[in-house]
Amino acid sequence: MVDVSGESEYGYVDEILAVAASTRGVAGIVLDGCVRDIAAIARCELPVFGAGVAVREAGHDAGGSVGQPVSMDASGPAPLPVRRGDWIVADDDGVVCLPRGQVSAIIAETMDSVSRDRELIDAVCAGRAPSTSWTWTRPG
Repeated sequence: MVDVSGESEYGYVDEILAVAASTRGVAGIVLDGCVRDIAAIARCELPVFGAGVAVREAGHDAGGSVGQPVSMDASGPAPLPVRRGDWIVADDDGVVCLPRGQVSAIIAETMDSVSRDRELIDAVCAGRAPSTSWTWTRPG
């Protein structure tokens, strides 16, 4: 998790940083700022999730720190603090933080939801009405 302290218009993660992180065993990078060199990052196969893409390179003159508190913008009234032991899960749809102590319950609930979704998709693909009652309303 990387907090860029509101300076999101720069590309903080580039090919060099991604390759260096990957060779050191980093599993992935999540930052609240932008990335650059996205094609090269994809080639190094390190999962990198950022807020966008920026051409401007981040300078090397400002310091940084490791192990400091980080928070994620959440859909709730306040940013969500990310603590040691929390799980960060990311895919093409976004990034979420699973608070430690709740991980097992969240995973179980998610697996149930995925199973229900798979049943619905299978029913629709087979031309059947889903066995589970559900309704869909158009947003807006």
